[in-house]
Amino acid sequence: MYPLRQLLLTSYSPVLLSALPAEQLAVFERVTRISHGERSRVTRARKIRAAQPEPVPIEEVGLYVSEAAWNEMIGLDRAEGQLTRCAP
Repeated sequence: MYPLRQLLLTSYSPVLLSALPAEQLAVFERVTRISHGERSRVTRARKIRAAQPEPVPIEEVGLYVSEAAWNEMIGLDRAEGQLTRCAP
């Protein structure tokens, strides 16, 4: 009935973020763009790209975040390590 429905969620929780499918997530970053000596702050959105055996085409570099980089960003490895140490 509502095919264009979407949910925007901001979270730093590694547990929550790792539970969501990567293909439905995007990383939003504030970056500084320098052009002709002028600086401006812009927000860029990048999708998460699953690990692939072939290299990323040059025109797609910067459009995606790798799964490994994503896991590092959200601290998933650290969080899982802490949970493992706390488990009885």
